[in-house]
Amino acid sequence: AALEKADNKSILWPRIFRSSAAFELQVGSEGMFPTEMLDGYEEGKAKIQNPTYRGPYSSPESFEDFVRFKIQDIATAPKQLKEYEPGEHDDLPDVIPVIIAEKSPSSITGTFVRHPNQDGVYIISASVAESLEGKDPERSTYIYRAGEGVKPLKYFTQGRLEMSGNISAKAQARLHDEILEVVSWHDMIATLPEMDDGWSWQIEFGLDPVCLYQVRPFRPLEKADFVITDPTNPEISVLVFGVTKGIDLRVETNIWERSQHEKINPENNPSLLFDGLRSARHCDYLPNLQANILYSPVGILAHDDIRAMRMAQVTVLYAGPPKGLDFGQGDLVNLAADGKNFKATKK
Repeated sequence: AALEKADNKSILWPRIFRSSAAFELQVGSEGMFPTEMLDGYEEGKAKIQNPTYRGPYSSPESFEDFVRFKIQDIATAPKQLKEYEPGEHDDLPDVIPVIIAEKSPSSITGTFVRHPNQDGVYIISASVAESLEGKDPERSTYIYRAGEGVKPLKYFTQGRLEMSGNISAKAQARLHDEILEVVSWHDMIATLPEMDDGWSWQIEFGLDPVCLYQVRPFRPLEKADFVITDPTNPEISVLVFGVTKGIDLRVETNIWERSQHEKINPENNPSLLFDGLRSARHCDYLPNLQANILYSPVGILAHDDIRAMRMAQVTVLYAGPPKGLDFGQGDLVNLAADGKNFKATKK
């Protein structure tokens, strides 16, 4: 029935098949369920962009059977997750809705957030939608400040799009214009009657051409009534999210490796995840997560990053190695943050 509805609505191939459920807006659910991109059946075989199966199919009917299987797989993903991790996801239903949409024609995809603690500041992450000639996609991070325009946040970038050799000067200017356009959406969306304008929202988008993909809550807006005048490593490029005058935390590192043979934080101490950014994906294994200091990013604002940032009161993103922070497993640290700078002191 779903495929027939998609056909009747003239939804073209390739198509995106993904979950759509209200509880996906909750903290900790970012990127929890699968998304599939499938192309259509043509000339005796399926053009299918899927790493697990690439055809060919003996008939259009066999291809449709496969698509229905993938829809069912997405719809029952919560039940599979509950069976895989008993007792961990009891709040999830067994079945969730699935939506079907045309794949965006945009050559660049990205996501951005309004900084929840700084006025008129937006952080934008973008990448080439598909790798060129087998290369990893170019990932770029930009910052927009009111009155200053869009600027690359070069220390948080793996191969700036403007310098990739695949984009002309005219295209660079258009790229910046399109980023300005998508950034302008945030406050228009946040002030809709159905939305909460006391929140910063995460917005996923496409560029070239401009497309709006989806919107989800990021963090509540919060302004510090104090300023950190003696920040930790001010010469190092950092991004700070969250406000606290000071919280005592226990440092936790290598949580994935340790979780294989020990219980992490059994005392339920307020904890600080201190690790490389890509280890943010393992934040679920750390009880009582209150803060992150994550370093050496390759692109930011992925699902795992957003999940860790939403779960914690404060997140510090280092552009490179955490110079001067010699924290180790079990150390006690006091962390203060004003949404722009932070101060971390070993106790």
